[in-house]
Amino acid sequence: MSIDTDEVALILSGVKILQDLDVEVIRDIAEHIEIAEFKAGELVVEKGYTGNRIYFIFEGKVEVQIPDTRGDVKSRIMLKKGEVVGEISLLINSTYSADIVALTDTTSFYLDHSHFKDLVERHPDFAEVMTQLMTSRMAQYGGINRVGKYELRGKLGEGNMATVFNAWDPELEREVAIKMLKYKLAFDDKFLDRFEQEAKTIASLNHPNIINVFEVIDEFSTRFIVMEKLHGQDLAAILKKKGAFDLSQTREILSQVASALQYAHNLGDEGIVHRDIKPSNIVVDAYGNIKLTDFGIAGPPRDKNVNIEGTPSYLSRA
Repeated sequence: MSIDTDEVALILSGVKILQDLDVEVIRDIAEHIEIAEFKAGELVVEKGYTGNRIYFIFEGKVEVQIPDTRGDVKSRIMLKKGEVVGEISLLINSTYSADIVALTDTTSFYLDHSHFKDLVERHPDFAEVMTQLMTSRMAQYGGINRVGKYELRGKLGEGNMATVFNAWDPELEREVAIKMLKYKLAFDDKFLDRFEQEAKTIASLNHPNIINVFEVIDEFSTRFIVMEKLHGQDLAAILKKKGAFDLSQTREILSQVASALQYAHNLGDEGIVHRDIKPSNIVVDAYGNIKLTDFGIAGPPRDKNVNIEGTPSYLSRA
């Protein structure tokens, strides 16, 4: 089967997960697409083999056969035109966890690993689409339910840089929160180097008003930060619901925030600056105790190699 780039781009624009991408991005994807055809009953992917392709179903239907612990088929999921197959194994560089069988004669477009990686690095919007696809498979039945030793139990929230999951630590029998770095950043080598260096510094912070970070995990072609699970509300939500605090409450909150910032600024030889202080990054529990969160863009106070970052409405002004 032979289809020119324009035809492939037109077809890809109808794939649900790609619909919001710019025409130029879809055309670039189309230029690297190859075609695979499967007869009814033929394996599209085989459990236990490492994935090196992401498939976009063009015609036909396939069935994902999810096994139980004994290897018997526990459940079946049917996928049809416009849906995606094999992306998780490709993204996380692991073996397929289930057989996928063609129910009918099926035609699929696919990207191989090298072209896929190049496209993710070149197009942040495509990387974001892959992040959304990945997170939709996490903490779901038949999906990815573990990061390191931690059991995923659901999605807590999402920001521009990361997605946060509720999780369980079976060794210490406690809830934790796990933040997954989005692929648009995980495939940026410069950002990743900086992220890993700063993550080590953040993990060393030990202050009652700063969220505790337990470890950083390198899995699924990205990074995960494991931290304490907070019980409370952020200031942005409280202000929206109840309005402004009185003077006494404001003084108490600012005192705790200042204590946390002073500690971080004085840590080690250079210290660390949060660079994104705002109400949504300050969590208050039922007793009025605060925790400063989200050190995702933190850095040394005199770091000349980073741009001005943070939330514009809360940036300091000279």
